[in-house]
Amino acid sequence: MQALLPGSAAHEARTVVREVLQKAGVDGEEIGDAEIAIAELAANAETHARPPYDLRIATMNGEPVWCEVIDGDPELRVVSRLLRGMGGFDPRAIWFQESGRGLLMVHQLSRGRCGVYPATTYVTGIPGKAVGFALPSAARVPVRRGGLFRSWAPAIAAVRAARHRRAARLRGRS
Repeated sequence: MQALLPGSAAHEARTVVREVLQKAGVDGEEIGDAEIAIAELAANAETHARPPYDLRIATMNGEPVWCEVIDGDPELRVVSRLLRGMGGFDPRAIWFQESGRGLLMVHQLSRGRCGVYPATTYVTGIPGKAVGFALPSAARVPVRRGGLFRSWAPAIAAVRAARHRRAARLRGRS
């Protein structure tokens, strides 16, 4: 987890993702795609949501598999509608819309393995939303059941479990 400062969230997120993926041995083109995707999500959070902003990278079997930006705005409908509308349409059509182009890039770079869901910011515990995507290395990570990682669902489950553990710790403090 990395808190992202307003005004530099995209740059910070890009830097952290690059470092994590380089350490994991991900190739340069895949790192570049992930950097573009996370910078778009962080910029979207700064433009359309409110602080605080967090960056989370989930790992499975030691490999980074899912990356998300959490913001302090719990409204899911707009992002959810945009992502749902990206399946099975002509991507050129969105270039004439006023918004949604960054999400289109994230959707295409992650091969549709992206989503939005309720989340809680790490430092403040403020309810918000997470917008995330599967990292390129997710396709190489074996799942404990012996199969291959075929979707981003296991990564989301890991992130949600961590979020629930954090919420339980916060409830214990109050």
